[in-house]
Amino acid sequence: MLDGRAPIPEQAIAIAITAARIDAASGQVADARRRLAQAKSEAERLGLLPLALEARLAMAERGAPLGAHSEAAGIERDADQAGLGLIASKARAINRSRSYALNSKF
Repeated sequence: MLDGRAPIPEQAIAIAITAARIDAASGQVADARRRLAQAKSEAERLGLLPLALEARLAMAERGAPLGAHSEAAGIERDADQAGLGLIASKARAINRSRSYALNSKF
């Protein structure tokens, strides 16, 4: 909280997602997963679809290849349906990178 004011939910969720990405990059994967799950849940509860999708996207970025691929496909579909092109394109990029990584192992 700044200056004793209550945090704005949209900002608090966005900050939590960013903090979780930092946690994951720092090797604190369990903390990152917990933060992202809470951010996703709160965004869904408040009807903030772009933030819920962003939290899901952050989870998929760090997920196992097969699980992240199917999750990213779901995010892409949901984002496209909601008209959220940037999130959909980020999910597509995860799908492409995961597909490439899986295919190059054989």
